[in-house]
Amino acid sequence: MILPDSVLWIDFMRKKTPQNIRLAIAPYLASRKTMLCEPIRLEVMRGERKPDRQKAEGLLTTVPMLRTPVLMWQNAERYGQICLDSGLIVPPVDLLIASVAVTYSAEVITFDGHFEAMAKIIPKLKARVLLRPQPV
Repeated sequence: MILPDSVLWIDFMRKKTPQNIRLAIAPYLASRKTMLCEPIRLEVMRGERKPDRQKAEGLLTTVPMLRTPVLMWQNAERYGQICLDSGLIVPPVDLLIASVAVTYSAEVITFDGHFEAMAKIIPKLKARVLLRPQPV
């Protein structure tokens, strides 16, 4: 099971993203293993401009959703404390995404280095940080 981070979805849907970047991202979004979670959906949809919202909604509704019950919020809080104690400041939504990933044994796929750093200190967090292709 993989959990593409919001940055992959956003780059894929953004009109100005170079084609080579879209092509690098596409296999992660189209995989049968691809899942979505509420914090990632929040990050994607909050940034969609009005003319693009319906298209984004249509794409995201085709992906199975991993729900975020109360326990995952508590785990995210604990992960935030673990990170802080290790000198790492992580955005709260990334902590929630990490909590979802650990709970469902999903691997986070991202361009965001926070996840690589978190995976070193949060037990069972699996993250694959991709190198962003250079625009051509």
